Amino acid sequence: MENLYGPTELTITITAQRWTPGRHPNDMVPIGAVHPGHRTLLLDPSGAPATGDEGELCVAGPQLTPGYLDPADDRGRFLEHDGHRFYRTGDRVRRAADGGWIYLGRRDAQVQVHGIRVELAEVDAAARTCPGVEDAVTVAVPVDGTVELAVFHTGAPVPPARLARHLRETLPAPVVPRAYHHLDALPLNANRKTDRRQLASRATALRSAGTPSPHERRQTSQ
Repeated sequence: MENLYGPTELTITITAQRWTPGRHPNDMVPIGAVHPGHRTLLLDPSGAPATGDEGELCVAGPQLTPGYLDPADDRGRFLEHDGHRFYRTGDRVRRAADGGWIYLGRRDAQVQVHGIRVELAEVDAAARTCPGVEDAVTVAVPVDGTVELAVFHTGAPVPPARLARHLRETLPAPVVPRAYHHLDALPLNANRKTDRRQLASRATALRSAGTPSPHERRQTSQ
């Protein structure tokens, strides 16, 4: 399977890589290297150039759009750096050993749990490795000034205790999700993508109610 990555502002594809199962930790998604002739820049959470190999991906080069029809929409989406104009993709990446990039998730999908930064996509990937789980999506639920994680999963109705034990083998104990909900199918938004907002709202409501629906199961941390 060829994995193509390309925000509309950079046309259909700006990177590409053939998928090889088991090549990356927790099967995080590799997207390959940016096409020749382009420049990349990583930004840290404050929006400044990152000093390491992880951050928000920004790209400059011949495939970059000159801007939106309404110039006001350009604000916050493009930046000038070292004499080049970059597009801020809003996607967090990490440099892979082969020089390409590993997709970590959207910039707003990074949360802090008990002071530890967590990429929700990495929790998703870890949950999918549990036998019986077909797909999984992790959302953050605000609780007393911090957040708790909740996992929605499809496939077999794996007992929450088994899922929690499985995740404790790969995740730091403080960030192991506290709630697990089984669904027949994940909800989709108008763009046919997983509706994370709906799932986050559902997780918050379920925590407040304290009683899961017949098709959902919840477990508190041990």
